Amino acid sequence: MGWDQQAGAFKKDLTLSVSMPLPLWNRNQGNIKMAVAQLKMANANKSLQVEKVQNEVILSYKKWKEAYDNHLLLTPATIQNFKTVEEGVLQNFRHGNLSLIEFTDFMESYNQTLMQYHQFSKTLICACEELNYITNSTQF
Repeated sequence: MGWDQQAGAFKKDLTLSVSMPLPLWNRNQGNIKMAVAQLKMANANKSLQVEKVQNEVILSYKKWKEAYDNHLLLTPATIQNFKTVEEGVLQNFRHGNLSLIEFTDFMESYNQTLMQYHQFSKTLICACEELNYITNSTQF
C-alpha cells in the first residue's frame, strides 16, 4: 500500500501492490540439488580417504612382515656361529694355512653378512615405527 500526495504523476495517488514469488511450489530446488551433490561428493571423499588409510596400513603391515621374516633369517645364534668361524679362519691365517687373498675374501664376506644383519634390524625397526605412526598407536 502506498500514498503519494504530489511527487508522482498524479496528485493524491493511492497505490496497492501485490507480489508473489515466481516458483510457487518449487522453492529453493537449485540449492537443494547443489547441497545433495556436495553431500555425495563429501561421502565419496570420505570413502576415498578410508580406502587410502586402509591401503597405507596394509602396505605398512606387509613391509613389517617382510622385515620381520628377513630378520628371523639371521638369528643371534647364527651370528655367534659366524664369529666362531671368523676366529677359526683367523687362527688358520696366523698359522699360514690360508693365503692373504682367501683371508681377505672371507673377511669381506663376513663384514657384508654382518652389515646385512644390521640392515635387517634397521629395516625392522623402521617398519615398526612406520606402522606405529600410521595406526597412531604403540604396537611395537
